[in-house]
Amino acid sequence: MNELAAALRRQRSVLSHLLFKLVEAHRLLAAGETRFLTAAAHEVEQATARVLGVELERALTADQLWRDLGRAPSSADDLTLPLLIELAPAPYAGIFADHRTALLALVSEIHSTAHDSRRIATPGAPVSLDIDCNDPGTALDLVASEIGIDATVTAAAGLALASLVDFLG
Repeated sequence: MNELAAALRRQRSVLSHLLFKLVEAHRLLAAGETRFLTAAAHEVEQATARVLGVELERALTADQLWRDLGRAPSSADDLTLPLLIELAPAPYAGIFADHRTALLALVSEIHSTAHDSRRIATPGAPVSLDIDCNDPGTALDLVASEIGIDATVTAAAGLALASLVDFLG
C-alpha cells in the first residue's frame, strides 16, 4: 500500500507540473507572446512525457497491489481507486481518498486549461494580436507557433489521462 500511495503522490506532482506548464503556455498565447510558444510547447511535451511514465508506474503498482490482495482483476476495468479505498485498511483508505480527490481536481484543471488554450490557438481563428500582416515572415511564424502549441496542448490534454480517470472511478 505504501508503494501505491507513493506512486499517487508522484502522479500528483507530475500532473501539477504539467498544469503549471499548460498555464504558462496559455498565458503566453493570451498575451500574444508568440516568440516563446515554441519553448512553451517543448516544456509541455517534456511534462507530458513525465506524466506518461508516472502513469505507467502507477498502473503497474496498482495492479501489483490488486494481486497482493488476492483479487487478480478479470480486466483493467475491475481495478479502480474507489474499490481500493473500500478494501484498504486505515490509514490507507483516507490517504487514497485524498489522492483521488486531488487527482480528479488536477485532471479537471488540465482539461479546462487545455481547452481554453486550444480555443485561443485555433489556426484560422481571428487573431487579436498586433502583428504586421504585410510581413509574411511574421505572419508565418505566428501561424506555425499557433499550430505547434495547439498540437502540443491537444496531446497533453488527451494523454494517458483517460486511463487515470478510469482508475479514479
